Amino acid sequence: MEFYETQVEEYMRRRCREHLKLQEKLLNRPLAFDYRLEHTLTAVGIAGDLAAELGVDPALAKIATWLHDIAKCWDPSLSPEDNRLRGEKHASAGGEEAAIFLDSIGFPPGLVLQVQQAIAAHAGLIKDYIIHEPLSAIVWDADKLSKVSGAGMLHYLGKILSGGNERIDLASFLVDEEDWKELHQGIRNSFNTEAARLRADREMAAAVRLRSQMLAVLRGNHP
Repeated sequence: MEFYETQVEEYMRRRCREHLKLQEKLLNRPLAFDYRLEHTLTAVGIAGDLAAELGVDPALAKIATWLHDIAKCWDPSLSPEDNRLRGEKHASAGGEEAAIFLDSIGFPPGLVLQVQQAIAAHAGLIKDYIIHEPLSAIVWDADKLSKVSGAGMLHYLGKILSGGNERIDLASFLVDEEDWKELHQGIRNSFNTEAARLRADREMAAAVRLRSQMLAVLRGNHP
């Protein structure tokens, strides 16, 4: 399985680079932050951890998570509008695209279907049901854990800075992040596994402490 994991990682790193270049060409300027890759890297690491706790092959979980946003990586053969439309249905489209790629590298057919289903099931941020299929549950949880973690806060800041459309006051950004607490709690309550909920509690508490410490320094209130 590690052999396939390496192939998938190399493929997705290339797709993320291509996506970044297409964005730079469209905007006619360089982008300093590769959100698509950074989010995926964080989610993949989390997926491996959750899989090990839940008795699922970590390599399989990482493969599915590497591929979970494949349809958000722009295809050079499509127009910007078609790529945007594809991104809007990225879960179902990504599951199909991932299945085609995995078939092309000889991935076990039964596992191809599991990966496709896991990717197709990961759309959205908040839900009121539990995903019981283990791989699908892990991909959902890893994707959302990446967003509520301290790393997610940095990813969001990097994405804003790369947008280039506004000046950023760091203290204001950190205060605004406080407004996300309700959303993050809703995401936390949508997790499928107790392992993910416990990790979310730790990550969210750590992010609050980090925000408070940084705000104190920026405002000159530190000891």
